[in-house]
Amino acid sequence: MNIGQAVVEGGPRRPRPSVMTALATTFALVGVIIGGPISSTLLTLVLIPTL
Repeated sequence: MNIGQAVVEGGPRRPRPSVMTALATTFALVGVIIGGPISSTLLTLVLIPTL
């Protein structure tokens, strides 16, 4: 199986890691924009693991 087939076959089966990564990045960026590094750190280390 080549890489392209693996991506096409595995994509629908495991969307959770991609979604978790996208959400973590989004929340971290929102924290930087709104409250700076402290709120970004708290969001990333406290809020994201509880989701």
